[in-house]
Amino acid sequence: MDPLSSFVGERLRAGLAPSQIEAELALLGWGPQAVRRALRDALIGLGAPIPAGAAPGSVMRASSALDVGMSLFGFVLLAMVVGALLDLGFGLADKAFPDVLAAAGGAPLERSIHRAMAALLVAMPCYALFIRWWLRRFAAAAGRREPALTRWLTHLVLLAASVTMVGDLIATVYALLQGQASMRFALKAAWLLVLATLVGGLYLLERRQVQYARTAPRAALAAIGVTALLLALGSLGLGLRLAGTPAQARAQALDLERAQRLTRLAGCIDSYTREAGQFPASLDALLASANQSDCIASSRDPSSRRAFDYRVLSPLHPVGAVQEGSFELCADFERAEPSPTPASPHATGAWSGHRAGRVCRVITVRLRQTSPR
Repeated sequence: MDPLSSFVGERLRAGLAPSQIEAELALLGWGPQAVRRALRDALIGLGAPIPAGAAPGSVMRASSALDVGMSLFGFVLLAMVVGALLDLGFGLADKAFPDVLAAAGGAPLERSIHRAMAALLVAMPCYALFIRWWLRRFAAAAGRREPALTRWLTHLVLLAASVTMVGDLIATVYALLQGQASMRFALKAAWLLVLATLVGGLYLLERRQVQYARTAPRAALAAIGVTALLLALGSLGLGLRLAGTPAQARAQALDLERAQRLTRLAGCIDSYTREAGQFPASLDALLASANQSDCIASSRDPSSRRAFDYRVLSPLHPVGAVQEGSFELCADFERAEPSPTPASPHATGAWSGHRAGRVCRVITVRLRQTSPR
């Protein structure tokens, strides 16, 4: 035993508390890590028991910058995983049980579900690798001290999980009392409760191993991991079923772009007609106009690159105090699309809502007649 450990052992036998010994040695310039090492050696020399699996000569190693950085990275991954699971679960509930009282507008539900699926597919495997590395790094026999910041953040996570579970139960009871406990609400409440329980259980086991140096039961860790994996896989499967596959999502995006181009092209034809006093004879005549050069990109299908079909149905002719005429635009759509609500940010004029296949729309133009001078 080195002289410092021998001195500490003598002071312990004399009845001094470890804090008093640390204060004495600090006056002499001894650092806290050296004092802790000497206290450990002295306690072992006095016959203090050593935890099972711990090396008799091991010392508590201070946390490193890697520990701090990786712990913060782990909390960010945890937030991404929980956020993705919440968005995915809530989005699936909204998709399966739409609420007629929900406010219209916002991003398409399918896009929100796909965004949550993407975040989950990336963040969850990364978090699984992180928590496995973290628990191994702070195994009971490793003798490593965790960063203080990690300890406080973990306690905040446990507090947030506990408050979420209690708040979720309160919200559920309140909804029952108010008669608002629909299937959609029940699914969301159950999903939130399950996620909070899994996070709380995981970090209780993490505290057992990291903070209290007691090996976390493998069976409990495996149960939490398998449950989380099954929930994630089930959510991803339902997401593909309800929100569509990547091929369906691409077809939907192409149809939306197609409808937007047709809407812009109809506006170009309307503008040309108001300036020229007649419909363009063809799309080529429209695009040849110097004032309509910005309409070139809107004249072709985004997938086939072929020009949209355009024909004049009724040239401008007097109808009372106005001149009236109509033209037709046609395009081939890949999927049927229901008509959105008027408040939808993706409403596309005459092409808001269409069937799959060839769709034609008739657009009527009315011009006020100018009085002859």
